[in-house]
Amino acid sequence: MRGGPIPGAYEGRLGLRYLVFAVGMFVMAIGIAITARATLGTTPISTPPYVVSLGGGITLGLATIVMHVGFVALQIALLRREFEWIQLLQVLVGVGFGVFIDAAMVLTGWFRPEAYWLQWVGVLVGSAILAVGITVQFLPKVLMNAGEGTVAALAHVTGVRIGTMKIAFDVTLVGIGAVISLAMFGRIEGIREGTLVAMFLVGLIVGRILPPLTQWFARLMHQPPGDTPPEIAPDMSA
Repeated sequence: MRGGPIPGAYEGRLGLRYLVFAVGMFVMAIGIAITARATLGTTPISTPPYVVSLGGGITLGLATIVMHVGFVALQIALLRREFEWIQLLQVLVGVGFGVFIDAAMVLTGWFRPEAYWLQWVGVLVGSAILAVGITVQFLPKVLMNAGEGTVAALAHVTGVRIGTMKIAFDVTLVGIGAVISLAMFGRIEGIREGTLVAMFLVGLIVGRILPPLTQWFARLMHQPPGDTPPEIAPDMSA
């Protein structure tokens, strides 16, 4: 599997690119926190750690870090000699992301909607913020997070198209969350109608805002629009 720098990545201004990447991760964390506070479920990739966090004793951020470490271990097992060790940086990305999520949960502690309509507002607003964060994180093309890396590794070893693998990956994560929930609580917790809506809404918004923001970032990087690097489908969930 091709590793290292993302194909078509920008050159130079590395400090700015990593800053934009970090801002994107923090915005993603805010979106995840708001959807979690809405209590109607969260995005597929956050479902297992969210369910685990409902049992107490571990925060959503810490559970996310553990999951990302597991993703990297899975990539190593799948790719073996093809795994490029620079991809271990995905672990650091996961640690930073988990810290951001816990910080975001603190910052959104005031949002505890009880009315059903207000819970839906949380899902919709949180999904929109998450989509913006995913897009911003993708723009500088510096690193992949562990979710993206795992989907790419699975597609590589199976020969399945990456888009199809992404759907299967999301469905599998929701299934894993359901199994964890049944084991912990004897019933389904943390997976609701908001999970399904967030799955499609986040991807839809990213698809709409990615092209114009890519053009904007190209200008910021002083790169002619015609030379904008080719797009790579970003992870549509978090």
